[in-house]
Amino acid sequence: RSALAHYNRGVAREAAGEGDAQPSYDMALALEPDHLPALAARGWLLLEGGHAHAATADFARLLALQPNDGAAWIGAGACALARMDVADALASFDRAIVHLPREPMAWRGRADALEQLGRIDDSLHARRQCLALAGTADDPACELAMALSRAGEPDAARRTLAARGSALAQWLAFQLLPIVYRDADEIAHWREHWRAGLAGFDARAQALGAAECAAVLASTPGFFRHYLDDDLLDDQRHAAAVVERMVHA
Repeated sequence: RSALAHYNRGVAREAAGEGDAQPSYDMALALEPDHLPALAARGWLLLEGGHAHAATADFARLLALQPNDGAAWIGAGACALARMDVADALASFDRAIVHLPREPMAWRGRADALEQLGRIDDSLHARRQCLALAGTADDPACELAMALSRAGEPDAARRTLAARGSALAQWLAFQLLPIVYRDADEIAHWREHWRAGLAGFDARAQALGAAECAAVLASTPGFFRHYLDDDLLDDQRHAAAVVERMVHA
């Protein structure tokens, strides 16, 4: 009847990838309803499992007990984003930043909420802040690059990816193309840029692990290749083979 023992068992099950950890957290909270680590762990587990409303209740309980818990505010914001309550998400991430001003996850969540609210400049500022705080991690740079591309700034997006070594960064570096071209010479330049990028990525993709493949597949498809010309059947077949390999991985 130790809440701590059940909580630790849940953490161990998650870390080992062995089965469902939620019953352990449920038991810990049945024995001790205000067990703070179990509330946080179950909240994130529920959210990752697609149960945002149930997760919201756990983070709300956490915040009732510890209103200055910045990590709990991040969880509450993530739940609000999943529920499509963007205004509530922004308010939660803002509260998180008050308590954890140097936490990249808080700035990332704020950026996501601001972009969904149409506040693009503010969102890009938040993504740059996230990148500045994240150190050498590639993921914030890739997220900023994709956001810049969505905002119509593909050159800035590619500069953001310079010297980044992850598979996702390599994929984005050739996929984030301009949309409008001045002349046939520029089209030819970017067509070769795309083909060379795909060939280089193809060589690397054969050795990628599942997590790297998942990150690439969830990012952006080769949509902008279509703006170059209509002669793309061979290119698309090559790209499809690379994507298929990653899907199997």
